[in-house]
Amino acid sequence: GKQWYQRRVRGCEGQGIDNDSPTCPYVALSGQMAEVVDEDEIAYAKGGMFQRHPITAFWPPAHGFRFYKLVIQNILVLDYYGGAHKHVSVEDYLAYKPSWDNMTVF
Repeated sequence: GKQWYQRRVRGCEGQGIDNDSPTCPYVALSGQMAEVVDEDEIAYAKGGMFQRHPITAFWPPAHGFRFYKLVIQNILVLDYYGGAHKHVSVEDYLAYKPSWDNMTVF
């Protein structure tokens, strides 16, 4: 069966804010894990994995290593005291196209 998975991302590194502070933005993605079977997606996953962890390119095929992806079902944002009160729709999240020219970097 498929497993439930949650990925949490915090955004305060290098800003002098403790990652455990409620004022540090926190995004939680949760959903189901699904094996990657599309050849283009596998190639993309391998590229990312081998770039970040080069030794994995040499793992023997007998290890049965496979790639999985998170099929996002829920997105919660905590950016202040009072709990996660912002629910982002998966459709909005996947459709978002950032405009890097308008971004402010702290």
